[in-house]
Amino acid sequence: MMGCKERREYKNSIVVPTFEIKIDLDKRAERELQARNETIKISLWLSGVPRKDADVGINKAMGIVLGFFEQELAREGVVRFEGLIISERLYNALEDKEYGVSCSVASGRKSSGSNLLNCEPFEKSISRMAGKQHIIECKLISDSNDRPLPARKE
Repeated sequence: MMGCKERREYKNSIVVPTFEIKIDLDKRAERELQARNETIKISLWLSGVPRKDADVGINKAMGIVLGFFEQELAREGVVRFEGLIISERLYNALEDKEYGVSCSVASGRKSSGSNLLNCEPFEKSISRMAGKQHIIECKLISDSNDRPLPARKE
């Protein structure tokens, strides 16, 4: 298991609840990534809907981006997001404190300029993430017929 930690303390910051993401590769994807000595890159965005009177930068697609974090694994496994912090000013500019967590997974592009993985989409609210492990399944793009994997049903 690999961890993504922010140990620094900042005044006027909010600690994000701890959660884990497990990357689950199918057998062919696991073999191909190992053969190519390829890594797995996990990108995480925290974002929410701004209040109408919010005086902060707003991304048209994501609203207020509270934070962006990346982690890289040498093989499939678990990443623990712990001790991450976000700006209290941005948090207070949210219409609803139930902000979203979006995660994308791709190959690390060490052996090829192209992503080799097709992973299911992942987006949940922070309250559904907190204190739990969540699984993202991935397979090779070449095995996907260029169709994205459907979102996991809970």
